[in-house]
Amino acid sequence: STWDELLTDYYADATYYTIETFANGGGDNADTYLVLFTENSNYIYEDDDSGSSLYSKLILPLASGDTYYILNIDVQPYPGYYSILANIGGGGGPSPETPDQDAYEPNNTTADATLLPYDTVQDHYLSLYEQDWLQVTIPIP
Repeated sequence: STWDELLTDYYADATYYTIETFANGGGDNADTYLVLFTENSNYIYEDDDSGSSLYSKLILPLASGDTYYILNIDVQPYPGYYSILANIGGGGGPSPETPDQDAYEPNNTTADATLLPYDTVQDHYLSLYEQDWLQVTIPIP
């Protein structure tokens, strides 16, 4: 078999996970930009506005049992509230909750990354030009 056939088989059998941001009770004015890294800080992928409005959405195959770091950056002068969800299939939002603006701070480095429980909506606030780091572990089926 050729390398192309092997890749086709791999992606056909892979489980695709969704990491997405969306509005919550604080409003829908945030402009999120997601960047995904491995546990060893290797870049995987990024997205700006594939979700609803100015929100981000990643859909890609991830390894079960592995931990990933998610960087969320306010790239435009649109700070605001956002919610985030990592699961199979997405389907998040909007969340009715309005979080405290500093509920997860500090989370501006991988060392201070907020634990994002798998398949659980978590509500956040992104300040002007801020970055939020989150950590999610993909469960083993």
